[in-house]
Amino acid sequence: MIKSVEGNFDNPEVNELLTKHFIELRTASPEGSAHVLDIPGLKDQSIKFDENMNSDSDDFLIMDNGRIALKKITIPMFKKHTDVSIEASLVSVGDPWDKSAGIFLMQNDPRISSENPIELLRFITPFGVGHFSKENERIDEYRPVYIPKWEESISWTENITHLLPILEGEVWIGLWIDTWHKDGYSVSVDLNFIESDIKNHQKENLSLIPLKNTTNYFDADITKKHDFSSKDLNMKIELDHNIINAKLYYLTTGHGAHSEGDEFNQRDNIIMLNNEVLTVFDAWRDDCASFRRFNPSSGAWFEKTIWKGEEINERIASSDYSRSNWCPGSKVSPLVIELGDLDKGDHIVTISIPDAQPTTDEYWNFWNVSSYIVYDN
Repeated sequence: MIKSVEGNFDNPEVNELLTKHFIELRTASPEGSAHVLDIPGLKDQSIKFDENMNSDSDDFLIMDNGRIALKKITIPMFKKHTDVSIEASLVSVGDPWDKSAGIFLMQNDPRISSENPIELLRFITPFGVGHFSKENERIDEYRPVYIPKWEESISWTENITHLLPILEGEVWIGLWIDTWHKDGYSVSVDLNFIESDIKNHQKENLSLIPLKNTTNYFDADITKKHDFSSKDLNMKIELDHNIINAKLYYLTTGHGAHSEGDEFNQRDNIIMLNNEVLTVFDAWRDDCASFRRFNPSSGAWFEKTIWKGEEINERIASSDYSRSNWCPGSKVSPLVIELGDLDKGDHIVTISIPDAQPTTDEYWNFWNVSSYIVYDN
């Protein structure tokens, strides 16, 4: 008689079985063909602020007091067209706030590398999804009548097929949340590769040029961020050959939660190439109320409005308010700007946010901006 019982990663018998399986898999597989996460990589990852949480191993790192987790993985080289997507699922384990977050890639060891990380997915955590979703008297009072229940978790998916040129071989995948809470979040991340089964479906021959990422994952000091209120961000590109069909991928979010701050006020982002304006991007989201069901711990109050000719009080939550290209619970997709063909030589990409506000002793303001160029070979 065979008896089946549920196990978990805390069970030493489960760990022993998985370890044995991994060894046999790698022994039986050709070199470079055993694509499997080890036991730590199979767990949901906890991201929280803890001064004693840093850890260091050959292929798994916890940095910045628990706010960053990095995993070294080996990705196979695909021969045909391959669609790539990334998915993240999140539950608050106690943090009630909305926090900037993202998943990024580094090609070298984060402990010694000075490279600019490439963003795979940017998202903003909602207010308390999961931990605060259980009904109680206070939380139930905050739930609007049009929401049948609070969601227990939230997920985001982004198509990143254009990043396949850097998603090959040995890379580091990082997860960062700007949390300062001792309980933080539980997050799972999946990279999905679907290689075409169509005969002769050619793989796109692309290359990538990293530009700049001002998020500063590894340094929480806001004063070290680029100050768009005082100067533009200029990024020099040195091309040793002509490139064709170039596209600029640009991600931006504004932060500064006070009345005149960069979070709740519209600020144009001006993107230029060699001093010529490519586009003026209105970095603004006005659909934040659509994420209400993911924000159980968001503050709420009344605002006056007119209904059927009479003034009434209408309930509104903090998470409902429009923001600078993000909402609590939203992902942030890149703006794609066609650059066309670029000649060999030096080029300057400039980001200007003329109305950006400075960080002062009383208020902080900043923009998390990142960009890179993808082109055809």
